[in-house]
Amino acid sequence: MKQVLHKISAIALAFIVLFSSLSFSVYEHICGGEIAEVSYFSEVDSCDMVMSLCEAIDTSQQSIHKKPCCNDHAEIFQGNDINQQAQSSLEISQMQFLAVFVTSYISLFKEANIAPLYNNYSPPLVVKNIHKLDETYLI
Repeated sequence: MKQVLHKISAIALAFIVLFSSLSFSVYEHICGGEIAEVSYFSEVDSCDMVMSLCEAIDTSQQSIHKKPCCNDHAEIFQGNDINQQAQSSLEISQMQFLAVFVTSYISLFKEANIAPLYNNYSPPLVVKNIHKLDETYLI
């Protein structure tokens, strides 16, 4: 349960970092007071409405000021660029230290598969009973 909660929180934090640094733009083409086209990440194409039709729309509404009937509206959402600034401020010596630190930290958790060296040797033969010779007994 603890591992599942840990993975869910890690994924949630990764999405927060991703969406906080994401920036995009929304382009709208408004023609005759209505939205004719919407585009994300690139500019919209202009419509093929004839200017005489635009003037007819203006005269039907009996407006005093003539305004163009078509206009483009762009809305840009800037993301957080702190992460980008932090990456560019590292010097070469700091990057080398960071690389060495990370590799040594990761190597701490790897298991060493070193076989013991004494497996190929047999124990020495007992010639005399040492406990009896030294007269040491466990009580």
